[in-house]
Amino acid sequence: MIDHYLENDRKNVVSCGTCTFRHVTSILTEILLIRPGMGKRNAWGFPKGHLSEGETHTKCAIRETLEETGILVEPHKFLGQVQTRRKDEIKDVMIWFAEPQDTHVEPTGELDPDNEVADVKWFNIEQLPNIFFYQRKLVNEAVRLLRKDRITHYSKNVQGS
Repeated sequence: MIDHYLENDRKNVVSCGTCTFRHVTSILTEILLIRPGMGKRNAWGFPKGHLSEGETHTKCAIRETLEETGILVEPHKFLGQVQTRRKDEIKDVMIWFAEPQDTHVEPTGELDPDNEVADVKWFNIEQLPNIFFYQRKLVNEAVRLLRKDRITHYSKNVQGS
């Protein structure tokens, strides 16, 4: 009975973000991850944030990635959705694959350990840091698909030369 009451007191929210990637070489693909501030534990995840009223999901993903990382992205295929529950909310997190408009750009988001984002970095998909538990399924799927895409991407370039 208490669980049902708590469930009804939680607000439902939608959070949109990106799995921003870049193929650096034929054997190196990186994804962009953030480490939240505000005293949260030392785990990393995709840049994302709450959907604003009247905003499309992909526009939200672009805006949040830019705000948190300083990188303007172009979203592609939908990666997936996960749900996380907190004391006050049930959050549906929707993530799209995206590429930076400039593949050589480095993150310049507003970093502040006491604020929303403490750190932002490119990570080799073969050497990822500790990922938030609720995002691990999406990160694992992203890595699987990016490995496959890297092989396809570079074999097309070699054949087309």
